[in-house]
Amino acid sequence: MRHRIFIDNLSLETTELDLHDLFAGNGRSVASVSIVRDDESGQSRGFGFVEMSAGTDVAALVLALDGRELRGRALLVSKAHEPGHMPQRSGRPLGDFGGRW
Repeated sequence: MRHRIFIDNLSLETTELDLHDLFAGNGRSVASVSIVRDDESGQSRGFGFVEMSAGTDVAALVLALDGRELRGRALLVSKAHEPGHMPQRSGRPLGDFGGRW
């Protein structure tokens, strides 16, 4: 089973090869790398995903690489949620806050 990792705060100059090289350090096996790009311009949207091969200790990898600098930006690295998964909300209502602000 592959493990999917989310990477945010990418420099617009970061390439898939940059991410591959970072995540493949220490003999780790990278299955795929993708940087999410704008449909019209093709420019990076500043985040992407790395899929690691089975047997990778994702928790240790996230701890090791979260905050690591790449091309002048501190990366935000976390385990990716499954497609369709919505994060738990706090239960606070969204809106105008009753006009008090």
